[in-house]
Amino acid sequence: MKVDHVLILAAGKGTRMGSIGELLPKVIWPIFNKSILELEVCYAKRYAPDANIFINLFNFKDIIKDFINKNIKYFEGVTVIEEAKEIDIGGAIHNMAKEVNYSGNLLIINSDQFLFSEQKIVELGLEKLQTADSVLFTYEVNQRDGYSTLDIRGDELKGIVANSELSKGSRAQTYTGMSLIRLEKLEEFQGKSSFFKTIANPKNNLVKTIEISGLEYWDFGTVNRYHESMFKTLSQTTSSFYNFLRKTKSIDIEKNFGQSYGGDAGINLTNESQSIGSLEILLESADSNDRDKNLKNIILGKRVVTAN
Repeated sequence: MKVDHVLILAAGKGTRMGSIGELLPKVIWPIFNKSILELEVCYAKRYAPDANIFINLFNFKDIIKDFINKNIKYFEGVTVIEEAKEIDIGGAIHNMAKEVNYSGNLLIINSDQFLFSEQKIVELGLEKLQTADSVLFTYEVNQRDGYSTLDIRGDELKGIVANSELSKGSRAQTYTGMSLIRLEKLEEFQGKSSFFKTIANPKNNLVKTIEISGLEYWDFGTVNRYHESMFKTLSQTTSSFYNFLRKTKSIDIEKNFGQSYGGDAGINLTNESQSIGSLEILLESADSNDRDKNLKNIILGKRVVTAN
């Protein structure tokens, strides 16, 4: 078995990115020299070099499409699917499945997370997919991390456990957002639906899981996690993620924008020399048109503020 298609989920509102997320779509927030979305495409090609890559868009789709067109060399061969209305993750997968007549094996990737492991996780997932409808990649978290978790018996998914239902300080498996789906096993569906309703519903489908060991899990999905991950990246220069950024030319250790590229002195991601405070990140503007001029003064720090 092999991965035939990859879907990068990029249609969200970015509501967890604070006030900055209302101006700058999360998928084009910078991770040093490249956007999250550009890196997700590189990441998809790393795991499935011969697969067809799809990106779904809804919220901010015009801004994101414009960004893709301006950086087209990083998106060559990628198919963009524009959604006419909000259809959630389940609906997005069905929408993409129609493009390929519900055939082949699909790898799902979230547009704000990166997983690295010593295991050959995709190969292991494909092996397990031979006797399942879908395979979810999981890892262990603490209840304090705020994630919902999975009810797993053996290696089969039986249900979802809300974080509020967990005992304080308990540990359990959570869904990483990365999964493999046998599209021919899906019952065709049109409209809005959740992932665990029409894609990986343990009541209707055989959903198996793989716990990823030795996992590096890099999460840029909220404003606080983005901030934490940026500084964490610079302090873990032997990590797989740091090496990935070096190989994709997303990070240049020699580069200095007039302010320290890392450490406690702040991170300046613009081409302008500006003084910023400790543990602050000065974000790069999405583009230079009038609507986005104020983005040049957006600072992400211990608290989020927008400079006047």
